[in-house]
Amino acid sequence: MAQENDNHGYVKEKMWVTRRKDSRYSNSRKRPGEFSPLTRSDVDAELDQVTLSHIEEEAFDSEPIRPYEEPEPPRRSKEQEERDEFVQKIVREL
Repeated sequence: MAQENDNHGYVKEKMWVTRRKDSRYSNSRKRPGEFSPLTRSDVDAELDQVTLSHIEEEAFDSEPIRPYEEPEPPRRSKEQEERDEFVQKIVREL
């Protein structure tokens, strides 16, 4: 297991990350520009956590490693947009 010290009190390790297919990573508050182990479902906004497991060195020979690409957030439906416009109109009139 390869580890790298970043001279700031953290250790970087290569690990497999497992998460639900319909989820995306939450942004880290402690380290801007990075992600936290929390995920949020794109379907029902359910909060969950990733699972980490060690990578066996020989696994690199058999499976290609691909960079993670954040999926685009789901587009809002016409009904959601109309509802939000209605709520904004009500709030302005208050």
